[in-house]
Amino acid sequence: MNRTDNNRNEGMNRQYKDRLFKFIFGNPENKEWTLSLYNAVNGSSYTNPDDIKLTTR
Repeated sequence: MNRTDNNRNEGMNRQYKDRLFKFIFGNPENKEWTLSLYNAVNGSSYTNPDDIKLTTR
C-alpha cells in the first residue's frame, strides 16, 4: 500500500461500514445472504440457511 492509499481512507466512517455489514449479514431475516457470503469465503456449497446460528456478543 502506498502513501496515497492511506490518505484515501482518512475520511471513512468505519463505524457506519460495520453497522451496515452487521445489518446485511447478521440479520436473521437475511440468512440467505449470510449463507452466500459464508459459501463464497469458505469455498463451500451449503444450501440450507436455517442451519445458520447467529451469535452476538
